[in-house]
Amino acid sequence: MKNTKELKEAYKQMKFPSGVFQIRNTVNGKIFVDSSNNLDAIWNRHRAQLALEAT
Repeated sequence: MKNTKELKEAYKQMKFPSGVFQIRNTVNGKIFVDSSNNLDAIWNRHRAQLALEAT
């Protein structure tokens, strides 16, 4: 089993998909454009925020 230091180092070495993304509001046509170093994480964040607002 790896210790905390080894796990942190392994995480730092991981490569995440980065880039520019857009979120389009289909109700009013507005578009939100942003960029991120970790597209998976930012997508999860925005999806969770939208789910909270929908309830």
